[in-house]
Amino acid sequence: SGKTTVLIHKMVWSVLQHRKKLGGRARVLYISYSDRLKTQAYSDANDIIEIIHDESKEVHRDNMHFEQMRELLKNEVGNQNLFPDANHIEFGKFKDWYIKKFERDHQTRNIPAERAWFAIRLLKGVHGEGAPRHGRYPGGKRGEEEIVRQMKNNKLLGRWGDDDKKRQASILLRYQDWIKDENGWDDLDLARRAHSELIGGKGDSTIYHEIFCDEAQDFTEIELAYLKEKCSKEPMWPTKFGYCLNLAGDDMQTINPTGFDWDAFLESWESEATLQPNLIYLSQNE
Repeated sequence: SGKTTVLIHKMVWSVLQHRKKLGGRARVLYISYSDRLKTQAYSDANDIIEIIHDESKEVHRDNMHFEQMRELLKNEVGNQNLFPDANHIEFGKFKDWYIKKFERDHQTRNIPAERAWFAIRLLKGVHGEGAPRHGRYPGGKRGEEEIVRQMKNNKLLGRWGDDDKKRQASILLRYQDWIKDENGWDDLDLARRAHSELIGGKGDSTIYHEIFCDEAQDFTEIELAYLKEKCSKEPMWPTKFGYCLNLAGDDMQTINPTGFDWDAFLESWESEATLQPNLIYLSQNE
């Protein structure tokens, strides 16, 4: 797509500049939730280096890193046995559980599995103020009230009716209990653990001089917060925020429902700097 092409060209230029200054120590990362995009980005970046810039891809190979997000997060966690692949809860498993659990519950007819999963990811993916403690909301009435309050404060979930907010709160609490009983985990459990270990100095010490994130609409707040921490706080060139994190995405496309919204994302950046990052819109996707 057009946005990915632009992102890879910018990444290659960054690799060349960092290599000139830092040599073999330079590390630039491409990240996506899609294995297909990661593989294509690797191929495209090597072609761009050789064909357009007339440089050796072998020389720059150690400076370019291409990762799938879930694998990057797993490598951050010291005890990877906490997140076995067999216990990973993705949408397909969730939908099977949801249909069995709520197929006779007519009160949830306005909340199909897709809508419930969207809300769960949005609520579990909150970072900073309002984030669930240790990734879990408290049980019972207190938990329901906290979830409803969080939904009311969310740009997208705030549009839901009051009854649907209460039902979604109940669904999320039941989901928490089910995933615990199954000894399961989802991507947001993994992201929160990886972020915690990283800022606590227990995680992988690898830091990148610049990060290029593709399909940013697939990332929640906690996942983007993790990527910010993986950026060097001593960038090669001055930035508004003191680190170099590039995002390319289309909030009309997603493989992971996150509720990603560019306006809401820009608002979250205001707490870090007096100036917002610039958004560059492509007039067409080629």
